[in-house]
Amino acid sequence: MIRLPLKETCLTLAALFCAAAAPAVTAPNPVTLRGEGTVRDADALSDGVLFRISYEHTSISGRPVSTKIVQHDLNGSVLVEEQTLYGPDGRFKSYTMRQHQTGENINVDSDSQNLLMSFTADGKTSTAKDTLSDNTTAPGAIMAYLNGYIEQVKAGSKIPIRLAVAEKGMVFNFEIQSLPSGCAKGQGDLCVNMTAGNFFLRGLVKPVFMAFHKSKEGFRPLAIETPAIVRRKDGKSLRKFTARIDYPASR
Repeated sequence: MIRLPLKETCLTLAALFCAAAAPAVTAPNPVTLRGEGTVRDADALSDGVLFRISYEHTSISGRPVSTKIVQHDLNGSVLVEEQTLYGPDGRFKSYTMRQHQTGENINVDSDSQNLLMSFTADGKTSTAKDTLSDNTTAPGAIMAYLNGYIEQVKAGSKIPIRLAVAEKGMVFNFEIQSLPSGCAKGQGDLCVNMTAGNFFLRGLVKPVFMAFHKSKEGFRPLAIETPAIVRRKDGKSLRKFTARIDYPASR
């Protein structure tokens, strides 16, 4: 038997006692925000609500973990599903989109350096590859990306963002900036435009408008005007339109 000196024995027992008595370190709990809204045609608001939309965003200590967006018709049938996953550092990891009206599928994956995009339509799949950077993201992850720069946006700074557009097989540069005039009365607490960074592209692509309201959980989406992923019926065909998405404010 090995006998420790009395002093060392006391120190050893004290260390064991402290280790046993120390409270266990628990991981922070995930926080999930949910919202349900409506989709109208921004150029024909009088046509009323065309579709319904819901989102579910999970984060841990303010770091995004996942975002899910689903669009339904007025009878509840799922038309579009989007899901975005983020890495342990909150950086964009992957994005999938399933368009059940048209059968189109989008997959955007990333490794440590590259962005891999695939787009499937009419049974044919095209692929493309680009460089991954800290400001690279995908359509379903724009708001999560923006949440990391709220203070800079409020101060009027332009926030660069590289948006992966798999159907084009390209990554486009955009800039997000708050509206100089602020939000219109009752429209929200923070309003921004996402504008194409390229001068020529700016003439072809309308700015994406986003309005947020400040709740106890932080800034949450209130209104968005953006090219729709869901399609309107036009006779026997489906057509693209600019969506006006509205969420009720929750304080």
